[in-house]
Amino acid sequence: MSTHPVTKAVEVHGRRMPLELDADQWEQLARIAKREKMSLGDVLSAIDARRADGDTLSLPAAIRVFLIGYRRMVPQDL
Repeated sequence: MSTHPVTKAVEVHGRRMPLELDADQWEQLARIAKREKMSLGDVLSAIDARRADGDTLSLPAAIRVFLIGYRRMVPQDL
């Protein structure tokens, strides 16, 4: 399991931004996007939209919470 951080320029809600996640998390997001027939930007925008206004949870933290929940709901090959 790789844990080194990787920074990518991604689009969230139509805006480009740098996002740093572990390599494994990027791989999981790519598989989810493919499985759900969505772009990576659309998956990230959906995760970001679920954060409540005034929520102190950062986007990387929200992504980690999402990945754990997704694996519980859809455990195949993630």
